[in-house]
Formats: sequence, C-alpha cells, structure tokens
Amino acid sequence: MNGYIRIGGDFSQVYDLETMKALLNTNDTIGAVLRIHFCCEHIIDIWCNKVTSNEDFFGFGRTYFSMKVSIAKKLGLPAEIAAFLKNFNNLRNDFAHQTNFVISNQKLDDMRHLVDQIPSYGSQPIPKINDPSWEGLFDDRKLFWSMNDITTIERLVLIYYAFSMKTLSIFNKEFSERGISFSYSD
Repeated sequence: MNGYIRIGGDFSQVYDLETMKALLNTNDTIGAVLRIHFCCEHIIDIWCNKVTSNEDFFGFGRTYFSMKVSIAKKLGLPAEIAAFLKNFNNLRNDFAHQTNFVISNQKLDDMRHLVDQIPSYGSQPIPKINDPSWEGLFDDRKLFWSMNDITTIERLVLIYYAFSMKTLSIFNKEFSERGISFSYSD
C-alpha cells in the first residue's frame, strides 16, 4: 500500500480522474478555473442531495451557481465554504465577462485566506496553504505556495486541493453527526 486513498464514493465527481488530469496538465488559466468551478458545483450538489435525501436535488432545471450556493447555505452549508464558493464563482465570472482578465496575486491570496479560514477535522488537520511545511505532490511535482517558479494555475490547484480536502473533512463530520450515509473512498 502506498499510503494514498483513492477518493471516490459520494465525492467521486469532485475528484473525477479525467478532470483532475486535465486540470494538472492545462496551460490555460481559464481552463483551470472552469474545471475547478465544475468540481465546486459537484460539492454544492452533494451537500444539497445529502441533506435533503434527494438523489438529484437540482434536477428540476437550470439553476445558476450563485443560486445553488444560496440554497445550499439555507440548507446548512457552512458559511466558510459558501464564502469561498461565491468568491470562486466571481472569479469565473470575471473570466466570462472580461476578455483579457488576469488573476492578480492579491486575488489568489484572498482565495487562499478564505480556504485557510475553513476548519478541518480528522486525525490530521489540513494546514494553512502557505505553511512552509505543507506541500502538494501533483504529477510528480512538489508544489508549495512560496516556491519561486509556481504558476497561477499551480496556485489554483493548491487552493482547490486544500478547499476540497477541508470540505471533505467537514462533510464527513456533518453527515456523520446527522446520521446521513456518506462515503468518500472506493
């Protein structure tokens, strides 16, 4: 055993293997943002489906991302998760409405701070993204926030990775406390 758990179960679309490979291998910032946005939408869907015991809560028709976040928050989605999702949706909208939009380092730092404010649960808490001892291994490349040659896309990957792992820890805790069936590994 290599010490890694394949994320699957109810969280499988949040870590869809093809989407993750495309995210890690893209050189296109908007492509990275859209892939992360897509995965974040699955996080919202999981929350709403689970807390309402409805396999397809949003199956009634087109619902905008921002409306999904508002509904999920009304259904008890923690405010810190909702704040990050709203912020990320604003980033996606910036790309949709500004042809030459470039993500500033300040915007990346703002998103990092939002993720760092999200609590984590479990035997090994997830550290702050810019913690010097924290690094991610992606496609055999070690990434950490303050490395000299880190790209915007790689910072987005680190942000999404920390966000999704914190969300997984919260969902596991919340659903367990509520007696809701939830699995995250295959």
